[in-house]
Amino acid sequence: MRRLKLYSVSIAMLIIGSLNAQIQVELKAGLQSSSASVNGISDNVLPTIDKVTRPSLEVNTAYKLDKHFSVGAGLAVEQRGFDVHEGTAFNLAGIDIPLGVELRYRESVVSVPVYLQYTLPLPGVELYAKAGGSANIGTGGNYKTVANTLIDITISDTPIVYDGRIQKTSYSGELGLGVGIPYGSGKFLIEGEYSKAFTNKIEDSVFDLNLREGSIGAKVGYAMAF
Repeated sequence: MRRLKLYSVSIAMLIIGSLNAQIQVELKAGLQSSSASVNGISDNVLPTIDKVTRPSLEVNTAYKLDKHFSVGAGLAVEQRGFDVHEGTAFNLAGIDIPLGVELRYRESVVSVPVYLQYTLPLPGVELYAKAGGSANIGTGGNYKTVANTLIDITISDTPIVYDGRIQKTSYSGELGLGVGIPYGSGKFLIEGEYSKAFTNKIEDSVFDLNLREGSIGAKVGYAMAF
C-alpha cells in the first residue's frame, strides 16, 4: 500500500510539472509475452514454465522537459500468465500439480507505469529509450489444472483469491526501445519492452518458495503532441 501511495504521488507531481511543458498523448496496442521464475526450491524438482502471449492496450501521457528528455505516466490493460509442466507431482505454493498435469495461470492486470525517456531526433525519424517502473494491480483471473492427453481435460478451475499467498499488487522495473516516425499531425510508434518484477507474485513461507513474473513485448501506436 505504501508503494502504491508513492506511485500516486509521483503521477501527481508529473501532472503538476506538466503545466509549462509540451504534452504528448500515446495510444499503443501490441502483444505481451509473460512468464515467471521460481526460486527457493531444489533445481532437481524445478518445474518447466512456458510463456503465455496475449494482447495488451496502453495509453500514456508524456511531458517534454527539453529537446531530449521527457517524463511520463500511463495506464495499461493486460492479461498475464504462465503454464507450468512437471513430470512428477509438484506443489506450487499450495497449488497441487499432479503427475502428468499442466497448470495454466491467467490473470487480468492493470499496470500504472512511470518512466523517464531520452529521445534522439534524426532526419525523418526519432529514436528513443525509456526506463522506469510500474505498479501492476491484479483484477481477477483463474488457474486451471489440465490433463494433457489426446484432448485436454480440465481437472480443476479455481478463481484467483488475493491473500498472503497470491499478491494483488506487484512492482516491476521496465526498459524500452522505440522508433517514432512522423506522420500527419503526430507520429507512428514502434516499441519493444522488457519488464522484470521486483516483488513476488506467489510466495509460500512454509516451503521458502517464491515466484516472480517477467515479460517482453512489442507494441505499435500513434502519438500526438498538444
